[in-house]
Amino acid sequence: MIVWRLPNTTKGEMLSVISDSIPVYDELCRRFLNFVFSCMNCGSELVSFFVWFGVHQACMKSPLGRNVRFCAIRFGLSASDIGRYKLNRNCFADRFASSLPAGFMDRACFAHKVIAIREGRFSITCRGFARGEVDDVIAFLVT
Repeated sequence: MIVWRLPNTTKGEMLSVISDSIPVYDELCRRFLNFVFSCMNCGSELVSFFVWFGVHQACMKSPLGRNVRFCAIRFGLSASDIGRYKLNRNCFADRFASSLPAGFMDRACFAHKVIAIREGRFSITCRGFARGEVDDVIAFLVT
């Protein structure tokens, strides 16, 4: 928020769209699932077995299995998907974008453009707005 000089009341979802990222919680889940993938597909049979067992056999009895199950449910993945392929950022970004209310992306993109105008990275021919008014427009869009 400080980088773009946004109000403290800016919605977290708005920050994710403006920064072209996924929410921090989703990124942590994605990284955790990719860690599980790496462990299941590493060269060590011992590590692979214990991770596979924790995910597929001891599901709710192991912290690993519970976390995998939670992430799988959150992102609509089946247990058999875990360990088959590495999860890229795009599948999580698409899920995040589809969960936003109608018009939210348009509002966020417009806020991004107004921030660029304020920072001087984008210019318009109309110079009718004072700096404080541009800040007010941004605050209205992101809160």
